[in-house]
Amino acid sequence: MSDKSTPHQRLIEERRNQILDAAALLFARKGYKGATIREIAREAGVAEGTIYNYFDSKHDLLISLPQRISWPMVSSFVRSARSQSPDTVADDEEQMFQLLQASMSSIQQHTDAVKVLLAYIPFMEEEIQSQFLEQTTLFFTRIFDLEGFLQSRIEAGTFRSLDTAIAAQAFVGMVLIFVLSQEILPGRKAVPMSYEKIAREVVQLFLYGAVAQPEEGET
Repeated sequence: MSDKSTPHQRLIEERRNQILDAAALLFARKGYKGATIREIAREAGVAEGTIYNYFDSKHDLLISLPQRISWPMVSSFVRSARSQSPDTVADDEEQMFQLLQASMSSIQQHTDAVKVLLAYIPFMEEEIQSQFLEQTTLFFTRIFDLEGFLQSRIEAGTFRSLDTAIAAQAFVGMVLIFVLSQEILPGRKAVPMSYEKIAREVVQLFLYGAVAQPEEGET
């Protein structure tokens, strides 16, 4: 939500979030199929019909949840990153590290809801499944503005020419595999890893690859 939004827009966003929070709670408690719109409305403290002023269906609630889960934790970092103009790749690295840590932290706090979302993906109708996966992936790439970031670095000559859409989604995939293995899959955390260490290593691998860098002063 933009800092320049009007009071009316903020009210709409607050009501949407209120409903989504109730949906996340009910989906985690009763499962997607077990939770009803009536129960979600009761949990949110609104009339059942009010939900349809903001969401078309229960599917629409499900598809909208990933943004609600992640955005509150990363929004401050996003605003900070967008207000700055990094001068070096090291500056970009630090911003991406902070954003990634915030995103991982948010997912950890909503593990039960994330489990419900991921468990239901195979049972979604094809159109709904496509919308859900597209919106989830696009949301995370837009949080970091990865495509714009990569394109700017290509134009500056810092990065080689590459397909920015593929590279951006590859970064998201690098992140999600750790979330899946540590928080979602059975037997998780058999070998627990620090999310701070994961975030740092993923960002460095994404930005610099696995090739050893020459020591400063070497030719």
